Amino acid sequence: HASLDAARRTLNAALESATSSSQRVAAQAAYAVAVANATSTRTTALTSLGPSPRDQLRAAQVQWRTKAVGIRATFNQDVQAAQRTRDAALASATSSSQRQSARQAYQAALSAAVAKRDAALAALGPNPSAGD
Repeated sequence: HASLDAARRTLNAALESATSSSQRVAAQAAYAVAVANATSTRTTALTSLGPSPRDQLRAAQVQWRTKAVGIRATFNQDVQAAQRTRDAALASATSSSQRQSARQAYQAALSAAVAKRDAALAALGPNPSAGD
């Protein structure tokens, strides 16, 4: 604000001492240039700071949520595939041992899906928070 305050003071002084309309126009033009320069300097300074910590946190949270949703979707697909495989095996099973094998294969597939999901969530880590 200091540069804008100085520009305003300069403009006011120039307007008070101006004796012609061309001097007033020149003072106003100089003020416009000073405001543009101050704005440019401020914009450059803010840009060089990069994103704010809050913006960085929000971006990290969005990225974490996106990955977590993907992990859950993959888990659901794995469970559905295991169910389809079990259902097909049970439909074609002609003995109790075949039905038992189908159920055991389903349980193994579920265990693998849970382990895969848990490993992915552990690798993802906790949701970023402002307290970190």
